[in-house]
Amino acid sequence: MTAVSNLLAFFALAVTLLLVWRRSWRGRLRLFVAQSALLAVLTVAVGALAGKRELIVVALVFLALKAWIIPRVLARMAEGTPARPGAAPGQCSEGVVSPG
Repeated sequence: MTAVSNLLAFFALAVTLLLVWRRSWRGRLRLFVAQSALLAVLTVAVGALAGKRELIVVALVFLALKAWIIPRVLARMAEGTPARPGAAPGQCSEGVVSPG
């Protein structure tokens, strides 16, 4: 149980770091869905290995809400908004390097 939960937690953390690093809106939304799915799988694994059916139900609700409903709402809200030009890491959106 510990190895499976540790591996899934590691992948969820890696996706979280990618989510912070990613600059495009669509990429962040896809990583949000991947992170939500990984956390739901982690909850299912812990619930199944511990024999807790309640955790499996929580994981299914979590998966439906965070991996299906919220991304659809966010995508609908983002429709029609112009894409902002991305700044390189360490730079503001105007292209001026911030003092260190």
